[in-house]
Amino acid sequence: MAFPTGWGRKCIITIPNAQISGNNSNFPVLITEANLPAEMVDGGASSALNGGGDVRVSEDSVGTVQVPLDIFSFVTGGTPSVEMWTKLPTVNIGADKIFYVWYKNTGQVQPPVTDPMGRNAVWSEAETAVLMESATPVDRTGNHALTLTGSLTNITGPFGRANSFAGTDRLSNTDPALKNILTTYNTTVSTVSRRPSYVSGWYPAMSCEGTDDFLIYPMDIENGNGLRIYWGNLGSNIIRINGESLANTWIHNSFTTRASNDHQAYTNGSSVAATSATGTAGPFTTFLIGGWNSQNFDGDIAQVIVWKAARTTGWITTGYNNQSNPSLFSTAGTPEAVGGGTVTLTIDTGVSDHSVDSAVLTQFQAININGVILDQVAEGVILGQEQITVINSAVHDQIIGNPVLLQSYWVNASAALQAVTSEDVTLMQLQALIIQNTIHGLSSDVVGLFDSAGYTANPNRMQRAGQENRTLPPISGDRITQPTNN
Repeated sequence: MAFPTGWGRKCIITIPNAQISGNNSNFPVLITEANLPAEMVDGGASSALNGGGDVRVSEDSVGTVQVPLDIFSFVTGGTPSVEMWTKLPTVNIGADKIFYVWYKNTGQVQPPVTDPMGRNAVWSEAETAVLMESATPVDRTGNHALTLTGSLTNITGPFGRANSFAGTDRLSNTDPALKNILTTYNTTVSTVSRRPSYVSGWYPAMSCEGTDDFLIYPMDIENGNGLRIYWGNLGSNIIRINGESLANTWIHNSFTTRASNDHQAYTNGSSVAATSATGTAGPFTTFLIGGWNSQNFDGDIAQVIVWKAARTTGWITTGYNNQSNPSLFSTAGTPEAVGGGTVTLTIDTGVSDHSVDSAVLTQFQAININGVILDQVAEGVILGQEQITVINSAVHDQIIGNPVLLQSYWVNASAALQAVTSEDVTLMQLQALIIQNTIHGLSSDVVGLFDSAGYTANPNRMQRAGQENRTLPPISGDRITQPTNN
């Protein structure tokens, strides 16, 4: 069955307004075990499945607006551990942002990565998203295949996992859409990395090499241990910052380019430099993570994302708030059963019990209508009714199933007793009438009645009725015989 049918539990998640900067659309949000209700990850009766196969996310409370989800890890019971990302349509300053996590549905698995609610859709705003989930990481957008040179060591990162790059370890790709994205002057490159110590040398975490070269140095020891952006065709060292990068500390760096002369650098969510350096970007031959040419990063990298747009300061700040301290970025509310439980309603002094799960209703009602008790049992749209009604002082019993009526009643009509039994439209009648002190017993559907008022006596009428088969004597004198109206 399609979501949300079959899901047993859900919980509201709230991002406080204080964590949000600016107005952001299609925004990926990191969720860890610290952001989820305890019952969801404890392995108990109300827990999500180990692995997170039954976990879903919606922007609304009823599950109409489902949003995509990318689960890196979901370990329940014992020591829970979760890293997953969802993409919210909007995360805007001015009010708390709420969304819902759904779980407890045996037998579910995550949608395919190409599904509209699957992994790739979370990162649809990026050209590539490499988050180091293992020693052989993939592009979470599904856009590009990465080539690994050397071998990486997977470690615990600032959130989720990270990889240690040593010597000539590299991840690379030569697809034109990725290696030449900087030539659009409408992109953002973000890295999360750390170096173990201050030593002499240049250590690029990410680069594009070719006739033109672009490099991000999170720790440039030649100029005060700060961020350095090198872009060959735009004037070489276009940004060099002093003093904000520390040894063995995770640093969040971003670089945006909005035009050939509009570039900006950020460290830990804040703008640290801007430049109007100009030139003709490209061409590039290779996109690289972990070094450039003979320069090796020799450090740890948790994330490299290349966005297909120049992100705002609000976007970069909100992302840093989310990733630098996930437990503060969002909090779980009180879990609840899907469907809202059981409610009791009183309708016209009658009790109506409702048990609701999705759109299915089961009802039992006792309703008083004009002094008569009406019992109803309903599931879907089928009703069964039994009622007793008093009509003109007569008792009328009805049993109803669909449109068939069975009736039995007694009616006193004109001082005569009439018994009527009906099924559908057929009537059987038995009547006893008193007419001029004479009792007439009738049994028929249509009957002719003797009209005594129409009879007039004639004084000249002297004829007597004779016995059967006898003849009349001759008529004498002037006697006449007149007809009667009988």
